[in-house]
This record gives sequence, C-alpha cells and structure tokens, in this order.
Amino acid sequence: TACTTLQSVVAKARAPAAPFATRVLDDRVLHWAGGVMTILDAWSVLRYPLAGTERAALESLFALNLEGVELPAVPAADIAPVLTVFHTVPLPPEEVHRGLARAERPSSDLVAPPEALIQAVPGGSRIARTARFLAPVPAAGPGESVRKTLVFHLAMDLLGLGAA
Repeated sequence: TACTTLQSVVAKARAPAAPFATRVLDDRVLHWAGGVMTILDAWSVLRYPLAGTERAALESLFALNLEGVELPAVPAADIAPVLTVFHTVPLPPEEVHRGLARAERPSSDLVAPPEALIQAVPGGSRIARTARFLAPVPAAGPGESVRKTLVFHLAMDLLGLGAA
C-alpha cells in the first residue's frame, strides 16, 4: 500500500548514513569509507585498508580535530594495498603489450612488480598499471613524496609508449 511504501521511504531516510570522510586538495582527493582509504590524483589511485578507529591518521589525513569525537567502529577492509596509474596511448593493445614486456622493471622493496590491464579504446589503448604493496601501508599512508615517486616510476613506461 502507499502508506507502507511511504513508511519504508521515511525509515530509510532516517537510517544513519555509513561514515565517510572526503578532503579535496589542489592536486588530489582523499576519501575514506568502509574501512578503505583512497587517494586519487590525475594519474593514479592509491587504496589501502584503514580502520575507523585510527584517530591520529584520520586527523592527519583530513585536517580534523577529533578530540572528544566517538569514532565509528569500522574495521579496516580486507584488501591488499595497491597503487594504480592510468594512461591512454595512441597504440593498439598488441603494441602496448610488447612495449611493456620490453620495459625494465627495477626492483622495489615497497611494491611487487606491476601488472597491466590494457583495454582497446577508439584511437588506441587505455592502460591501468597496478602495483601491490609488499607490506602493510602505515595508517596515515605511505607519505606524499613516496606516493608521488611510486606514481612516477609506474607511469614512466606508460609515457614512453606514447612517445615511441
């Protein structure tokens, strides 16, 4: 009936929203929800598990003072921390596969060798290159300089493909 439907809509509207935090900076966006911290910029996405009880990390990442605030009991998500860079090149997927196969892969103590997902798009290929962290990421993240350095290293081979 219409009354039952209206009651369910009102009940859903009153239900507490899942906790989240978002911070928009000049060069990146930080978002936390469901036990996952996400840092996005024009080239990349970093995702790692972060519990809602990590007060110092949440204060630091989101420039908040959470003193006296009861934090949500959201557990860290059961995900592997990963960094993915994206790029589109005017080459068919076969050439992209060959170019990435020839690319040197310097060893890293931080991340496993990257994996690439290549998708044909009009005029070329879209590439997502992902590197999994070898150890847990600190609650406040790997640090902005470390994140940017990893993005640079993952993106260099992709940028070289477009220049070929």
